[in-house]
Amino acid sequence: MIIRLTTEQYQELFALFSSCSKEEIEQVYDSNSHLNFKNEHLLDQYELCEEKIEFAIDAWRSVLLFLARHGYALSKDGQSIDLKSTALIRPESV
Repeated sequence: MIIRLTTEQYQELFALFSSCSKEEIEQVYDSNSHLNFKNEHLLDQYELCEEKIEFAIDAWRSVLLFLARHGYALSKDGQSIDLKSTALIRPESV
């Protein structure tokens, strides 16, 4: 199975990646918010100015949220993983 994302889905994924707090994530899906994912211009430059671990955490969190929101399932070693409950968990020691 090949997963092909639409431009709108890439916009959503980037908006999730760049929205760290619960409030910002809620605004990603609020059509009245300036943070709404449909406002993302994917050809604009984006510059990272954070520690690599923070980048990794944000990237992982955004992918899990995206997959959960679009109904994907995840499993490891035959065990199903609830994406909705794990998407916002941060590592204990960073």
